[in-house]
Amino acid sequence: ERIAIFIGLQYQRKISPAEIMFLAINIERVRKEH
Repeated sequence: ERIAIFIGLQYQRKISPAEIMFLAINIERVRKEH
C-alpha cells in the first residue's frame, strides 16, 4: 500500500515525534474519507 511505503521511507531517516503525529493524523483522515 502506498501509505505503508511512504511510512517505510520516513522510518529510514530520523524523524521527530511531531512528524509521526502529523503522519498519523493524515492516515486517520484518509481512512475516514474512504
